[in-house]
Amino acid sequence: SQLLGQIVEAWHVTCLALFGHRPFARDLGHKVRAQTTRDYPGGWSVRRSRIGSRPVMTVTGGRQAAVRALGAVLTCLLAVSACSGGGERGDGGAVAGDDAGAPEVTDTELAAQAYVAGYPLVVSIRTLQRLGGLIGVNRLLWQNSLAGPQSRIIVAPNRDTLYSVAVLDLRSEPMVLTLPRVDDRYYTYQFLDAWTESFAYIGTRATHGRAGTWVITPPGWDGELPVGAEQIAASTPQVFLLGRFLVHDEADIANVTTISEQSSLRPLSALTGDPPVPPPPPLGEPAGTPQAIPTDARFFDELGDALAVNPPTTPTQRELFAQAQGLGIGPGEHPAAD
Repeated sequence: SQLLGQIVEAWHVTCLALFGHRPFARDLGHKVRAQTTRDYPGGWSVRRSRIGSRPVMTVTGGRQAAVRALGAVLTCLLAVSACSGGGERGDGGAVAGDDAGAPEVTDTELAAQAYVAGYPLVVSIRTLQRLGGLIGVNRLLWQNSLAGPQSRIIVAPNRDTLYSVAVLDLRSEPMVLTLPRVDDRYYTYQFLDAWTESFAYIGTRATHGRAGTWVITPPGWDGELPVGAEQIAASTPQVFLLGRFLVHDEADIANVTTISEQSSLRPLSALTGDPPVPPPPPLGEPAGTPQAIPTDARFFDELGDALAVNPPTTPTQRELFAQAQGLGIGPGEHPAAD
């Protein structure tokens, strides 16, 4: 504190000498009451006085002395920097080192981070469960009429679009999507993983509307592809497939129906001739609507079930949920029930 006081005083002195405040008292015409005078090395001094009720500092010794005072300020600043810089923590409580680590995350903060990170997954699984219950799993559903005000399954559907959707569960085996050439309209198939991330597209822009066969495989699959087929590697075992086909008017619906009749979604074993594989486990009933996600510990029970099937897909997610394991948050965990 003594050193900081010297810095402030030296700075005031320097400013006064450099910018010529000495005539200030005479110009005001007030009675000056001298209080103290202090001499400094280098031939300059400071007189502390009072003009009326206002304290004033007056500098003598010229601008060369002021430059020397400025040097004193810089010296003091360097001294402060040296005291507060790197090195070990001293008795005065200085921060240890320039690269001091960030404060540790509390359990509450860690749980909050896990909630935010896991929220899209819980919403997605509830949506997949609801749609899977309505249209089935691993089946391609085609819309045969344009959407209107009564269409409520999907939020705000397009009026000029026919949808083709499927809930894919790849835990048993890959699924194969076969499409004809489509060059008379814009269309796209969007592949979303259980974390709501888009990981692949098929359509007018992505594949130029060409015909083809695509094998959608689960993470870690290393089997052989049928001749002429292309692989789409899913980032999670459960996937939402969303197709959109532009429709010009009501009469154009029949042309999209023709496209649907030439398209298929089949298990890989049906294409290769291998013995059928048992179906994947049921998706189960959703615990509620996607709009009513719990904000208490019950959320982490749902998240535990979802993580057991659809693990994190990014290094950041994996690191976060590895840390959250200590709180009972993770794959298969049910902290509220336990």
